[in-house]
Amino acid sequence: MDEDQRYPMLHQPTAASILVAIVDGLVIQYFTNVYSVEDLQSLTQQLKEIILNALKTKV
Repeated sequence: MDEDQRYPMLHQPTAASILVAIVDGLVIQYFTNVYSVEDLQSLTQQLKEIILNALKTKV
């Protein structure tokens, strides 16, 4: 999956937990009416960039 090692965070033991936490947070915010589907759709590009930048973080 990340043969070029562009995303160091993916290679950490906690990578799956971090990704799940991000998704869980968005799901909780959706169900508590912080964000609507339309809000999340409009934020998709920004959220994608945030997640990819976080995965580039070296630990």
